[in-house]
Amino acid sequence: MISSLSLSDLGCYINGVYIGFLVYADDIILLSASVGHLQMMLDICYVTGIEIDIMFNAKKSSLFVVGKACDVLIDTLRIEDTIHWNKKYEVFGSPV
Repeated sequence: MISSLSLSDLGCYINGVYIGFLVYADDIILLSASVGHLQMMLDICYVTGIEIDIMFNAKKSSLFVVGKACDVLIDTLRIEDTIHWNKKYEVFGSPV
């Protein structure tokens, strides 16, 4: 999954360095300046997840937005897999 995301070249760049995702244990944070690219990154994760027997759960997932938001899906065929947007972000229970 990490290789597929890196090869896609979707995500953010900071000072010319690709920072499209952060991974820790079984958690992944996708970083994108575009909702369209974010959907493509989720599609990559979904397809790769099927190949390696990993299922993503939209109810345990969350999106954080600065600016305008639109719906994003884990599995574009299932509307119940819509991930909800948050305008506030919490770190250790404290809003940021």
